[in-house]
Amino acid sequence: MKLSEAVELIAHKAKEAPECYRSKAAALYWAANQLWSDEYSSWRAACSALGPYSGAAECAWERRTAYSELSSILLKTW
Repeated sequence: MKLSEAVELIAHKAKEAPECYRSKAAALYWAANQLWSDEYSSWRAACSALGPYSGAAECAWERRTAYSELSSILLKTW
């Protein structure tokens, strides 16, 4: 996953943030965490169905890692 794709998905997901995340940084942080959680679930499902070294599991892990790193950066800006 390219960084630009991850940022684009986070920005899109941030539009769904609850009202308690009013600032843009807070909404982006919320979105990154939601996407991380989704990818974690995808990774677990792929590991169960296909094994931890399958292409699907590795892709989900890479996306989860990208969201985790971006979440950490966004937390610092929030």
